[in-house]
Amino acid sequence: MLMKKDWFQYTLLILVLVAGVYLYRLYPGSLQRFYIVCATSILYVAWGIYYHLMHERLQLWIVTEYLLMASLVIAFFAFSLKLG
Repeated sequence: MLMKKDWFQYTLLILVLVAGVYLYRLYPGSLQRFYIVCATSILYVAWGIYYHLMHERLQLWIVTEYLLMASLVIAFFAFSLKLG
């Protein structure tokens, strides 16, 4: 089973995402929250690339998918935080 074999990678991803949510709730400023969302998104993309690279199935469409998801999250938060 894939989950049993990759428990460390999934635990790391969950920790990164939970830390992002925790820091987001900790800091009230819009700009700080935006930086936290950007950093969490970058770590999400890095995790995805590393994970697929370790399983020898990294392809351009997979990287593109992770980048698009991260960009979508960043854009959503940029519009909802009312920066500026």
